[in-house]
Amino acid sequence: MTLKIDLPPELDRFVAQRVASGDYETPSEVLLAGLRLLEEQKAEEKLGKDEVRQKIQDGIDQARRGELVDGEEVMRRLKGHT
Repeated sequence: MTLKIDLPPELDRFVAQRVASGDYETPSEVLLAGLRLLEEQKAEEKLGKDEVRQKIQDGIDQARRGELVDGEEVMRRLKGHT
């Protein structure tokens, strides 16, 4: 697929600098690398959300089993007074 995009001057300079540095051979390679990073970031965000959901579910499951700790006990533990 071929796209024509207009970049703001600062991003145009950035792309040109990346090519001039030899890190990338073409402007397309620079943009592809950026898009791949966005894909990775999105995947990591989803993993993070899934992990949080699992921790919440674990807490709900523990509460249903009666495995709760009194709030004052939690504070004592946090302060190091077990």
